[in-house]
Amino acid sequence: MRRTWLFAAVLASLLAIDTGSVPAQATVRPGWGSAWAHDGTLKHGCATYSYRYAFTPPKGEEWMAEVFVIGPGRKHVHSEYLLSEADPRRDERRYRLCDTTADPGRYTLRTRMTVGVASFQTTAWLPRTHFQLGR
Repeated sequence: MRRTWLFAAVLASLLAIDTGSVPAQATVRPGWGSAWAHDGTLKHGCATYSYRYAFTPPKGEEWMAEVFVIGPGRKHVHSEYLLSEADPRRDERRYRLCDTTADPGRYTLRTRMTVGVASFQTTAWLPRTHFQLGR
């Protein structure tokens, strides 16, 4: 019985990685920062787009952030990891989109942040933000 519950818990956590929605019990921490992008035009061919972020994790804590760019229809178009040891707490990042695979419409930035070390880690989502890419 215990193995069944453990398997179910592991499976549920793996299935919860759907970046388009946040489970009802997921913690959202606006005080830890945000990521955002400005509205723009979906350019012909392949082009570089950008988003900005500013993180404010608890003072003195190591952090890791996963940033997801989700396109219209909840289509995953980009993601990356940012680490306190290698990345500044505030920056602008770039990614590439091609008009043959990206659609115009509403895009969403989702950020999942983990703070702490080893067994004292806390993971939470930052508030989602939206931007438009039109033709």
